[in-house]
Amino acid sequence: MQLKQLQSKHNEVLAAEWKRREKARELDFRSKMSEVDALAADLKKGIAAVDARERELTKKEKELAQEKQKLEKIKDRLDFAPFVLAFVFIADVGCCI
Repeated sequence: MQLKQLQSKHNEVLAAEWKRREKARELDFRSKMSEVDALAADLKKGIAAVDARERELTKKEKELAQEKQKLEKIKDRLDFAPFVLAFVFIADVGCCI
């Protein structure tokens, strides 16, 4: 009978230890899940910020390309202008080439 009591007591101690450890694992799991959720939220915010910056950059690149085209047209006109002025001058002077 004493052996059965000892075994019963031992089982109770093991069950209590199991319960304690299970509770600790559950608390640790909840803590880690909260941390994962917080990191996921931060990651979503970061992705949204990067997406917004990417859209803004694309918009600015298009604007820059348009301004570059305008400047190229002005440059072409300015490069051609001396020839036009020379032609007008020659025509006014009455000189033939």
